[in-house]
Amino acid sequence: MIQLTDNLEINKPAPVDDRLGVFESTAEALAYTNENRRYVGLTVIVDDGSGATEYWFKEGVTDADLEAKASGGPGATPTLAQVLDEGNQADENIELLNDSELRFGAGGGILLDNGSRLREGTIDAGTGGSKGIAQICGVGYELKWEAGSEYVMNGNGDQIREVRYKFGETPTATDDVTKGFTVGSRWVLDNGDVYICSDATATAAVWEFAGLVPYTGATQDVDLGTRDFYTNKVYLLDESNENHGSIHYTDGDFHIEDADGHKLLVIEDGFIQLHLTDTIQSNLFTSNLTQTRDHYLPNANGTIALTSDITKSAVGLGNVDNTSDANKPISTATQTALDLKAPIASPTFTGTVGGITKSMVGLGNVDNTSDLNKPISTATQTALDRITSLFQDVSQLSTTSTTAVTLTTFTVASANIPVGGVIRISGLIERTAGSGNTTVGLNVNSGGARYLQSSGNNSQFEMLICKTTSTNVRYGLGASNTTGNSFSGHNSVTVSVAQDGSSNFVISFLGFVGTAGATLTVQFVKGNLL
Repeated sequence: MIQLTDNLEINKPAPVDDRLGVFESTAEALAYTNENRRYVGLTVIVDDGSGATEYWFKEGVTDADLEAKASGGPGATPTLAQVLDEGNQADENIELLNDSELRFGAGGGILLDNGSRLREGTIDAGTGGSKGIAQICGVGYELKWEAGSEYVMNGNGDQIREVRYKFGETPTATDDVTKGFTVGSRWVLDNGDVYICSDATATAAVWEFAGLVPYTGATQDVDLGTRDFYTNKVYLLDESNENHGSIHYTDGDFHIEDADGHKLLVIEDGFIQLHLTDTIQSNLFTSNLTQTRDHYLPNANGTIALTSDITKSAVGLGNVDNTSDANKPISTATQTALDLKAPIASPTFTGTVGGITKSMVGLGNVDNTSDLNKPISTATQTALDRITSLFQDVSQLSTTSTTAVTLTTFTVASANIPVGGVIRISGLIERTAGSGNTTVGLNVNSGGARYLQSSGNNSQFEMLICKTTSTNVRYGLGASNTTGNSFSGHNSVTVSVAQDGSSNFVISFLGFVGTAGATLTVQFVKGNLL
């Protein structure tokens, strides 16, 4: 390995040294390389027919200093200059140590064995990058990075086919032929806007906006305005960037899909599919149409408008007249039946009328019972049975706490409350000492407390619990007041909680005062099933 601890600057390539030979004898080598062309270390090759031998001027540059190189001995390794001469090859790596650099003069660079090059660009785009750095393939096409932008060049590297990553800078009249632009050159901004050069005249270049090429890494919304947008798939996102579906074109089919990729609508050549699931759909075929036809889906009333070439005979209604219901005449059979009936107005009966029952006049379920003797109906009894007392506490509960405490707890078996049943909890509260507001509340199975606050000395209250399902209740608070005191609180708020592991609803009755030194007294609390 050759290690360089300083920069290596290559200004131009060196030709193969003709002093290397091959010569037929040392005499020929000495004659060809006179002393003013020699230097210590110069190597020549002599082949007298028995094989090539390397000779070198080891100690000086006189004829006597030329001697054969010892195999594997000192001098067997070529110098760095010899290795870097064009046509020579090094079988070891060159390692640049520390901050060393490999520098090339103007036009210099790295040449690969496939003809590709890495060097400065062919032309200067005039943006401060001093021609930038270019990759040039074996047939001359150039890709250049200059001043933060990427340039795609032509085969000679002197014309710009497309420049990308131009930040938000739009092209001007001076972005012209002198900078390598030509008619058809494309200018692409970071947000995807594309401009195309239609005239590259010096100082009078004309660029036209050509639309938007979407950039998939964009982190902000792009206002399209009236610009064209080209893509094969559009995702439908909300303000939180959550995907709600997509519209896209795939393999000749137009698809609308939900967020999970399931098809909702597919338009293919010859038919339209409305999908319930990926495998269940309704198909509307159009491939067999021979002329234009109008088809209409049912309107809001379920009416279907048919195409004009479908007649009543085609649908098996050839004998039906186009008459509105109000204008339909009495049919022959109806008139014959009517002729056999007595008139409604002042009918005349003859003989004894019999065989008429309460069912004939629509009273088949009516019992012949006077009003005073009518029993309690089943529905009335059910309603009465439901107005039952579930629990009550008349022990005059009280508290002086300024934070919510449990005054009493009631447990109600879920089986005793029908779905839809309502428990009404009512009572009377007083502020028996001090001043300020008093508050009572309700918490069912730790589902969250709801409170009522009274500003008066005594108030009636009412709290409702509704069983919404076989296992859940919802509860909120209301208030009734006969003393003029005002209530405030979460009257309209409800929460939903489940019964506990014993199929019960545990109801905690809470209370506290708003001002230290006040006393809240609850005269009674009772719960009824409505």
